[in-house]
Amino acid sequence: PLTKVIENSQKKVEGRNFISRKYVLQYDNVMNKQREIIYSERRRVIEGEDLKDHVLNMAFEFVDEHIESCVADSKYSEEWDLADLEKQIKGLCSDFVLEIKDNSQLTVEELTDIIHEKIKELYEAKEEEIGSERMRELERMIIIRVVDNKWMDHIDAMDQLRTGIGLRGIGQQDPAMAYANEGFDMFEEMISNIKEDTVKFAFNVTVRTDSQRKQVI
Repeated sequence: PLTKVIENSQKKVEGRNFISRKYVLQYDNVMNKQREIIYSERRRVIEGEDLKDHVLNMAFEFVDEHIESCVADSKYSEEWDLADLEKQIKGLCSDFVLEIKDNSQLTVEELTDIIHEKIKELYEAKEEEIGSERMRELERMIIIRVVDNKWMDHIDAMDQLRTGIGLRGIGQQDPAMAYANEGFDMFEEMISNIKEDTVKFAFNVTVRTDSQRKQVI
């Protein structure tokens, strides 16, 4: 009967709408979780938290990744490419110099401690050059600017991903799952970029006058 056909069609439409709403909720849930992490980072700045250790920890995480890459090529310390490691860390802090004459008996832990100490000394020197109060202000300004810029770019990228993700269903792939997985990878990359840019700005900022200081900020 016609009424039965209409009823079945209605159920199919409602079923599709339910699936569509489910995907929308899943998409929004992914972004909400990411937004919570970003907003918690912004709150640290807005509430005036001392961010010196936070910036230093970002720097340590950055160098640790490069140390891991350096030592992964060989289990023998004398074969580590310390010149390339120094080059990578110089990209973070232009004044960094890794002075190790003999690394034949060096352990990964010792290498890490040496680099962490040098990084900390360089940051202390930067703070002494600029002044502690001004350095705390610059740390807050740098973090908020970097986080906001990266987050806005990430939102655009996630919108583009969401727009094209529906095509995954054609290949028997759950669009919501694909969105969550790829969105996670993109978010991780954004966090890594936030850390790297924050540390680069903090280590290499130079402030000489009030006008230059405003320009830097």
